[in-house]
Amino acid sequence: SADPIALPLLTNHLNAAVDVILVAYYLLEEEIIAFVLVGTNLQVVRRLSTRTVIEERLQRLGVQWERFRDGSTFVQRHLTTFYQSTQRILRELYCDLFAPIATLLATLLPATSQPRTLTIVPHALLYRVPFQALWDGEQTLLDRYIIAYAPSATALLLLQQRASNDGGAALVGGVADPGIPAVHQEVQRVAARLPTSIVQTDEAAPLPALLAQLPTADVLH
Repeated sequence: SADPIALPLLTNHLNAAVDVILVAYYLLEEEIIAFVLVGTNLQVVRRLSTRTVIEERLQRLGVQWERFRDGSTFVQRHLTTFYQSTQRILRELYCDLFAPIATLLATLLPATSQPRTLTIVPHALLYRVPFQALWDGEQTLLDRYIIAYAPSATALLLLQQRASNDGGAALVGGVADPGIPAVHQEVQRVAARLPTSIVQTDEAAPLPALLAQLPTADVLH
């Protein structure tokens, strides 16, 4: 992949004062590398972990997710055990993929009480990693940062160059399910924060109707 080449281009495009924090992961055979961009400062972190180690952890995490399909009664009975097992894996993934980066960011970023936006560019099997849920033993990444994702540094570069358009509508949809009973509350809270929202829930949100409205929506949730 030539995508890491876009990172120097991105640093050239951005003004040094722009508050940009980007972590772009890359798998080089077995080795996992991270390109860390803070403003226009680009650093490379080598040997974070290996493909084999992360694959094993993701398989274990997948087993935990699958247990939630065994019914609400079973889940409630074993919820504490599921939570502890999942937190342990998320902690391992944090140590593998982010702990060295957190140390680097602490040296590059001034202290602030305001949450910063952290953009993550996964690669290969790392698209399966829930980075926002990675746990350092006290907090998740989502507790410390506003998490954003980009499919590639090249795509991010194109988005940075594109003119901002905040005037369009937001399409907010949700279908309630026993496994996610708070869908309606989430939809209403998200819609309340967006100036122009089209809200569709349950039977009022069939897939053809949603697809028909996508071309006119600037935000989709």
